[in-house]
This record gives sequence, C-alpha cells and structure tokens, in this order.
Amino acid sequence: MSDEARVEVTDLQARHALDIERLTSEITSAAGLAAWHGLLSVALVDDERMQELHRDTMDIDEPTDVLAFPLTGGPETDPEAARGEIVISTDTAAASAAERGATLHVETLLYALHGLLHLLGHDDHDPSERERMQAEERRLLATLGYERPD
Repeated sequence: MSDEARVEVTDLQARHALDIERLTSEITSAAGLAAWHGLLSVALVDDERMQELHRDTMDIDEPTDVLAFPLTGGPETDPEAARGEIVISTDTAAASAAERGATLHVETLLYALHGLLHLLGHDDHDPSERERMQAEERRLLATLGYERPD
C-alpha cells in the first residue's frame, strides 16, 4: 500500500484494487494531499441495494451509479483523519459500460474516481462544474493509461 492513503476494497478483483489505490495516490498528490493517510472504503453493490441507499440517504427512490460518503474529517479540516466510503452499483456500471463500449473495469474505476473527487470537495451539479470534474477524471485516468468513457 502507498503512504498516501490506505484503501480497503470490498468485493473487487486485485486489478481493481491496485488501480483504485493508484488513483487514490494520484488524486491526493494532485490535490496537494501527499501526506493524507485516510481510509477509503470501496463497496460494490447491485442496483437493488444502491436504490435502498439512495432512498435512505438522499430521498431519491431509484438506483444511481455511485454514492460517496465522507465518514470523518476531510482534506480541508484534517487530512490525517480523512475517511470516506464509496459505493458503486455494478449493475449500473455494467449497463453503462456496455452502452458506451467501455470495459467494466474502466467504468468501475471511473465511478471510484468520481466518488473520490466528491469526497475531496469536487462537485458536478452545474454544467461548468461537471465539465471541470470530467476533465479531472480524464486527466487522472490517463495517468493509469485509461481513457474516460464518454
């Protein structure tokens, strides 16, 4: 594991775990958080469970691709104690990957990256913020040798 962050991965193949760890390192370094020693938990769930989480946390009764939950701290308040959880819907990732001609691996990495950027304070609610966030996703995925599926 890197010194930048410890990544706990649930139900992911080793390749996913390694790439998520590398993404975490790239993102925290790019954000000036090279000393961040937080814990990032990544969980993969089906659409049924994602819909429950989406309903319970945001009062939206439908599945979504990814949810990110800051658990404690955060880079802006206490980088050493930052903790977060990213929940990814594998059903949504598989459907989106097939629709866009991407691999499930890259789609899952994109969702993990998207969630991590949210945990670091990025937002995508308006078009200009979304464009900036997508550009950052492209740049960071490229550091691993992947293209962002559009």
